[in-house]
Amino acid sequence: MDLIKSQDQILKLFDSVLPAETQYASSIEWSDSYKKNKIVILSTEKKRKVIVIDEKKIPVYFTSETDFEGEIMLFFEDGSAAAYYSKELNSIALRFDPVRSSQYLISLEYEEESPLDKYGRVISRENVLYEDLSIPSVNYYAKILKSAYGYLKTEKFIFNSEDKFYVLLTHDIDYLSSWRLFLLARSFQLLLKLKIVFSMRTFLRVFGRSNPYLNCIGDFEKAEAEKDARSVYFFLTDSGNFLKAVFKKSGTVFVEKTGWLFERLKKSGNSLALHTSFYANKDPNKMMEEKMLLEKFLGEKVTSNRQHYINMVFPESWISSEKAGIENDFSMGFFDSCRFRGGITVPFHPLTEGESLKITAFPLNFMDRTYTKYIGNKVSSEKDLVNEIIGHIKFTGGLFTLLWHNINCEEGGFEKGLEKYTEILDLLKSQNAEFTDIEQLKKIFNV
Repeated sequence: MDLIKSQDQILKLFDSVLPAETQYASSIEWSDSYKKNKIVILSTEKKRKVIVIDEKKIPVYFTSETDFEGEIMLFFEDGSAAAYYSKELNSIALRFDPVRSSQYLISLEYEEESPLDKYGRVISRENVLYEDLSIPSVNYYAKILKSAYGYLKTEKFIFNSEDKFYVLLTHDIDYLSSWRLFLLARSFQLLLKLKIVFSMRTFLRVFGRSNPYLNCIGDFEKAEAEKDARSVYFFLTDSGNFLKAVFKKSGTVFVEKTGWLFERLKKSGNSLALHTSFYANKDPNKMMEEKMLLEKFLGEKVTSNRQHYINMVFPESWISSEKAGIENDFSMGFFDSCRFRGGITVPFHPLTEGESLKITAFPLNFMDRTYTKYIGNKVSSEKDLVNEIIGHIKFTGGLFTLLWHNINCEEGGFEKGLEKYTEILDLLKSQNAEFTDIEQLKKIFNV
């Protein structure tokens, strides 16, 4: 991938992660010699090392073996110098390249050889960078640069300070109709897990008149209104009967009958978006068909999308989405872990072969089904996992995107689902998160 073509975007991205009066990233020089009031990146090659700052370990992927006579500012884990400071020239030399390292991460090129699951999704736990993706390295690179520029002014490397972070709440709406059949299937799942009492409670709801998956949306609205927050609702339009939903991975939303719900959600200040069906992720014509159907019943243009099953194939899914008229994609997350895919927590324009796409990618940090289906036995609670994730985002600045499905509620057969969601909202509010929406985020991060 050509560094020069994507360099400007990554520098702009650094400036958007940690906005400052001085646009520090734009002052970087690639050179073997110092320049006054500049941060200089020494010539590097592809070699992974780890920077250690205040017990935080930050991997970088392009490093230099060039030595320099000067004060050592930062160290690699092996004890060698990661950055030098020249007081005489008031300049800093880096023995790592944060731009090329960022490019390597957000290009997802390291996923090309990653094993896939039966649905064609990247298995994060078998990814070569699985451990590295436990932190948002790109955000940390920006924080290092900001701290370095602060050092040029004060000769103090201030790194342990928290930055403002934002929250985007999202919900995937896969099922609304055929709810009795889904409750029946869920009660059987619970029985197999030996949750006999809860299985019977779920089974008895099959004979009720109240649709739990619709009620759950109303519960979301109430809980979020208490925090003065709103959500983005992604509707799956490739609908069918129960069997089609199960075996062809579609849904039972039937947008033709959901106009009243659309109006209610919009009136409450929520955003409505497309949830592309499983088989449309690489088919712009199928995606456009689903998009036009949703637009017909919404009465407005649809510009945002998330792939069903988080079934993103890079770069084909983004290219197909762009061709279908999608401006914002929310599929960049792992199905089986809550690692930082791409090592980043801010919206950005994806890179493919050195070129930036027009579509904006919004990283996904936490999905409820990831916890309940894949890692629940490894982490004490959803709240604890979210707290760990936002610790990094709060420290470096950025965006936390939360996905909670409308089936994940007590009535829908998921124990304490709404209670857990409310606990997460309380946690985010207590951490001074700013709840916001898509358009505001694009302004904040200049994408």
